[in-house]
Formats: sequence, structure tokens, C-alpha cells
Amino acid sequence: WIDDNNTWTTRQSISLQLQKKVGTTWEDVPGKSITLPVGTTSYTFTGIQAYENGLKIDYAIKETPTRVTGYKAPVYNPASVNISSTNITLKVTNELLKTKIEFTKVKSDGTTPLAGVGFTLFKANGTTAIGTQVLSDATGKVSFPTQTQLPIGSYVVKETLTLPGYEPIDPINLVVSDTNATLSVTGLPTGKKVVNRLKDFKLIVKKLDTVGNAVNGAKFKLESTTTSPPYSNELSSSNNLFEFTGLKPGTYTLTETQTPDGYIGLQNP
Repeated sequence: WIDDNNTWTTRQSISLQLQKKVGTTWEDVPGKSITLPVGTTSYTFTGIQAYENGLKIDYAIKETPTRVTGYKAPVYNPASVNISSTNITLKVTNELLKTKIEFTKVKSDGTTPLAGVGFTLFKANGTTAIGTQVLSDATGKVSFPTQTQLPIGSYVVKETLTLPGYEPIDPINLVVSDTNATLSVTGLPTGKKVVNRLKDFKLIVKKLDTVGNAVNGAKFKLESTTTSPPYSNELSSSNNLFEFTGLKPGTYTLTETQTPDGYIGLQNP
């Protein structure tokens, strides 16, 4: 097995059938089949006939299943042996398939790259890290290195370093699947673009007179048609402070909808 000593627990039990060559075809040798459980990697067939009708018998091994899920097709080396072979050990090698995880980090417009955001791969439990944190580059690309390529299984990608002013994304659940010895990854967003949203912000308005004294009794309205959803909120206050919260990125218009007696209200929204 070539699979990082089964670190990923992807191995399964296999059966080995000894075969002999009869003419130009290979036939199973009756009674010479063994199932090897996970953890057992060798077996010795005994009582093997070396000659038939004065001719050396060629032997080969056949593995079942014909390909272990998540692995490349088995490689047989040597392909066959007989009594005269220097090495009469038949070796079957199963090599684990792995795939690279890559995506692009972008701003809330879905296009502009966002550099310097950190991501870490985890096993399905969400707590066991696979490798170390990787940062998005100047083009927004996040590419986990070769040593953290993944075999079949379930995994989690977490944003472990978030830029100031942005909301961290929810964990991304990935599934690596095997279809006809080709691995595919599901769970990444459309186009493999992971979007970071800006945090909500707030606007604080102070009502003052021309010499800087607090003025009470006003009302202000803040509106935007460029946000999703559109925003509209009118505030009154017991003092001269007005705090608009939960604001999304966009263009806003502030108007004074009630002006205290004796004052001129906000002239230009």
C-alpha cells in the first residue's frame, strides 16, 4: 500500500487469488485464495506445484476487488513467476489517489480578489487540522500544498484568519469522491469563488448648533436603494445623538425630517 501508512483509514480488506497459466490463458488455482484484513499485507501460499507435464508452471496473483475505491488500479510486479524465477514473491501495489484543493477568495462584489485571508483544512470532525494555514495570494487564489492533497472522504475548510472589517465565512464542508479512478470535489461555491462580506457598520449623527452646543428635538432619516435589501430608517432621540446600525455597504442619503424650533435644518441631504 502506498497511502501514508493508512493515515486516512482508506484501506479495505482484499482477496488474493493465485492463478496459473494454462496455454495462453490464466486459470484460478483451486483452494488458493485468501482474504487479507486491513493491517495484513502478506501471505504465503504453500504446496504449490512447480511442474506439469515436465514444464514449469507460471503463476500470477489476482486481487479482488479489481480496484480498491479511492486507489489506483493495482500494479503487479513481477507479473508472473515460476520455479526458476530469481524472486518468487508476487507483489501487488495499491496507491492512494489524492486531489488538490484550490479556490479563489473575492470581495463581496464576487470578482475583486482578496489577499491575505487565511484558511486551514480539517478532517471531518472540524478539529483535527491537516497541514498548516494557507493565505490567499494577490490574485485571491488559495492553493493548499502537495502534502495536504486529499483522498476520498469528508473534510472541512475553515477561515482561520479574517481581514479587519470583514465577516468570517461559515465552514465549508467538502466531499472527495471517486468515480472510475477520478477524484472530484463537491462543496465549494459556484466557480470556486469564496466571497467575504464586509461587516455591518453604523452611522452616528450629532445635532449641534453653530458654536458646538447640543441641539435636541430633531429627527433624521437615512435611506439607501443601493443596498440589499434597500434601507430606510427614521430616528428620533431624547438627546442630540442618532445611531443608525446594521448598515450594509452602499450609498446612503441622510435627511433631517424634523428641525427644532428656531433652527434651520440640514439643507443638503
